[in-house]
Amino acid sequence: MFKNYFYASINVLFKNKVYSLINISALAVGLMAFILIDLYVIDERSFDSHWYNADQIYRINQEIAWEDGAEQLAPTSLLLLPALKKFFSSEIKYGSRLVQKFGEIEIGNSRFSGVRNAVDEDFIKIFQFEVLEGRLDSTFENSNSIALSEESATNYFGNRNAVGEVVTFYSNEEPVEYRVTAVYRFAKGNTVLRLPNLTFLDDAKFSSQWLAIDGETFIRLGDEISIRNISAQLEAFTEQNASYPPGAFSQGQRVSEVIRYQPQKISDIYFNPYSNPNQSQPSPSANRSTIEIFMSISILVLLIGCTNFVILSTARASHRAKEVAVRKAVGAEGQQLMLQFFGESFSFVFIALLLAPVGVQFLLPFFNNFVNKALEISYSEPLTYLSLVFLLVIVALLGGAYPALVLSKFSPARTLGAKQSTEVHGAISVRKILVLFQFAASIALIICTAIIYGQLLFIGKIPPGYDPENLFVVEDISRAEVRPYKDTLIQEIKDLPEVVDAAFSRLQPNDSVNNSTSVQLYRAAGSIARGKGFPIVEVGYEFFKTYRIPFLSGREFERGRDREEKNFRRLRDQDRETFLAQECHVIVNEAAASQLGVNVLEVDSGQYIEREGVEPDEYVGCLVIAVVADSQFRTVRAKPEPEIYHLYPDVSNYLTVRFNGDPQSIVRSVQNVWGKVVNNAVFSVNFVNQSLNHTFQRESYEARLLLTFSVLAVFIACISLYGMATFTMDTRVKEIGIRKVMGARTNDIVQLLVWEFLKPVLAANVIAWPIALWSMLIWLGRFPYQIGSWVLIPISVA
Repeated sequence: MFKNYFYASINVLFKNKVYSLINISALAVGLMAFILIDLYVIDERSFDSHWYNADQIYRINQEIAWEDGAEQLAPTSLLLLPALKKFFSSEIKYGSRLVQKFGEIEIGNSRFSGVRNAVDEDFIKIFQFEVLEGRLDSTFENSNSIALSEESATNYFGNRNAVGEVVTFYSNEEPVEYRVTAVYRFAKGNTVLRLPNLTFLDDAKFSSQWLAIDGETFIRLGDEISIRNISAQLEAFTEQNASYPPGAFSQGQRVSEVIRYQPQKISDIYFNPYSNPNQSQPSPSANRSTIEIFMSISILVLLIGCTNFVILSTARASHRAKEVAVRKAVGAEGQQLMLQFFGESFSFVFIALLLAPVGVQFLLPFFNNFVNKALEISYSEPLTYLSLVFLLVIVALLGGAYPALVLSKFSPARTLGAKQSTEVHGAISVRKILVLFQFAASIALIICTAIIYGQLLFIGKIPPGYDPENLFVVEDISRAEVRPYKDTLIQEIKDLPEVVDAAFSRLQPNDSVNNSTSVQLYRAAGSIARGKGFPIVEVGYEFFKTYRIPFLSGREFERGRDREEKNFRRLRDQDRETFLAQECHVIVNEAAASQLGVNVLEVDSGQYIEREGVEPDEYVGCLVIAVVADSQFRTVRAKPEPEIYHLYPDVSNYLTVRFNGDPQSIVRSVQNVWGKVVNNAVFSVNFVNQSLNHTFQRESYEARLLLTFSVLAVFIACISLYGMATFTMDTRVKEIGIRKVMGARTNDIVQLLVWEFLKPVLAANVIAWPIALWSMLIWLGRFPYQIGSWVLIPISVA
């Protein structure tokens, strides 16, 4: 019996070559798209899920509730973990902190940009490492030991054994020598952790407060412990253990109302990394809703391919009516016919499933370039073959169930007695619905792709409030070996003929601020406005000139006229009334001026602000000398926030250079000056316009990915339409002939047929537009500035 089914399937396959080609190609393209997107989605969802007991590993984040809003941060105080382990002694099995310090690593006469990662001993119990050389646990026997990752060891020492070698770490503190005790490799899998080395975190070398943001705190719970038990007691824990300096918050506030701790599963960090001012570069991250969108698209494209199979199978049902009737007349039962048609379905899907991996392997290099990954199909894993078999069964059932049910129910008497083939009315209705679904899905994808591309073009043209062209940043100038030469360095660079301007700053574009304060605005009558959590941006002379941030009123900081912050006289609470506004000068941006009530036109009339100092009950009074336009200096992913600019070049970590001419030529000239002034310190530059372009790089390849699969969906839908058109022309040849005999013109017949195919497309538009626009409104929510629709009602959200 099964042998007959097999021969019947082969016969159908070769007897209707065009039909078979259309069906197989549509299914193969759908399966190929499904596999590619699923490879991407699986990789995105795999971050930090490979650790042993990953479900029990959490990072403790903190939220600080300022008066003007809450700030969510990944780093916490170093005081947190010891208190947690004491309070939850039976729930927390392991706990470790991670403190990162950026600087340079020296090996012999060579220096490398690097980071020192200080952790507790439990870190290697929470996360798994493969030790390649030495002993990893010996790293925690003293504070002058260091373990290197395999990549770092190869980079620093080549092929020779790194264990026992000495490396020196330079930062803005005194240089520290470390002896290499081990070389390790992370457990295989995607992770947000970037750890080129590990050192022992010595509490004695760190001073901390409960409001500090020193490093990240990780815990691993006991096997049977629920995180809900921890979360339910965190408020009581905070009240019992945490504290903040007097006067830092409103009187009468409880500690737990100010500081809130929130556990976050390790596998969720990739989708919500939280703000981390201690990082020089943001952690790899993704948007969970985007991953869900791609999962939906993969299923949608596969369903479109299956729908194509159903449409063409039911369309051909009338041609096979007599075949079914004859089979039934000679004794075939409905179940046997269903098995035959399911067998045909499995044959088509099996062939498509053989072709799909071939297409995937061919496209993977291009696809990996698209998404900036190294995806691959693991043919050595049994799970791969089980997945393909599962896909074969599901797709064959989805694509073959309805045709099998329709074809097996033809009545022999009715079909053989008819003068022409008949078709079940229900099959026609279902086919129309499926065609409608195909085009609605394809049109929705096209609309989404157009809006995404429009948004990316739109945000690319939004001015950041400064001129990013012909601007680069020399990084890490606060290192101990560079700091003494900063003034000489900037002067030598300014003397270069290609250099237009140069200025120091503590931040570079797209850096986050880890320094904010409470602020009050004063005029002659006293305090008139107060704000919490105003970011402080420390800058050098000619900063605004270099970045070309326009002044709304007032002037730039000037040498000999404005004091640098290191010369401020900080005042205690008891002599606040006697402080002199002329002690320091500040510049505020337009958002800060608006929030505090600074009169832009009267910056010379004695408007000054009072901000908190470093110590409790310590204050600084500063005269507002200028108001500058808002800029998105810190990030283009958010609208400008209030900012206060202080003159403090001593704490600068960056030197920004504006130039004319060839970028590479001026970089070489600046590097020559660097080598002459600073000697062998690592020279690193970052072009500002390139940094801005990278800001929305992820959204850019997401858009390209969406475009690719939208084209594939439309291609499958068009294949289906072509098949339907071929079938229609085949069944309506006599009708068209009669119409022409009766006097119908060719144009009339063409219009009739076009209108018939146009109706489902128009109906699909009515369905697709609202769904696509609603989806895009959700997607656009991640952007501070959003493209408007071409319709009257803008879809941008203020």
